[in-house]
Amino acid sequence: MTTYENPVDYLIRRCGLTRVAFTREYKFGENHLLLVAQGRKERPSPRLEAALVDACSKRGLSAGDELQEMYGTRDLQQAFEEWRSEQRLLAKLPQKVMPGLGSPMARIVKHFGSVAQTAKALRVRDIHVRTYMDSERMPRPLYDAFAETFWGEHGAKALVEAQKRYFKDKGRKR
Repeated sequence: MTTYENPVDYLIRRCGLTRVAFTREYKFGENHLLLVAQGRKERPSPRLEAALVDACSKRGLSAGDELQEMYGTRDLQQAFEEWRSEQRLLAKLPQKVMPGLGSPMARIVKHFGSVAQTAKALRVRDIHVRTYMDSERMPRPLYDAFAETFWGEHGAKALVEAQKRYFKDKGRKR
């Protein structure tokens, strides 16, 4: 396993820019690059990819060559997905979901401290974490993220079952 930096940040750095300078030059929203860098976006947008190619080109670099050298692929999307998968293995999930108040997913969020911190650790969008805290249906991107952690597929399925039991029991108590 490698711990390379996010490929978007890597290309920005190779161009001699900071995220702030890149954001200003290509007119991205204030938090857009932060969310991409943390893996809290599904993937870099086509507009971001085009901006990265342009920034590299302006500085005499080939984005594809830079990605190939560092990530073994010329494809930004593939490099991003592989980086995100590797980062999920580093997520400091609890060994097991401890009993307590709230749904099992809400207790995982409490373990991390916030929805944003949980989304960052799992490299998913905040909305997937927030939605699942109060629902028995796990969004597919969140399931995939859990399955890629050290919990694996077995752990992801166990969480799904625990969440369903919680909401079933909660319904009986009403």
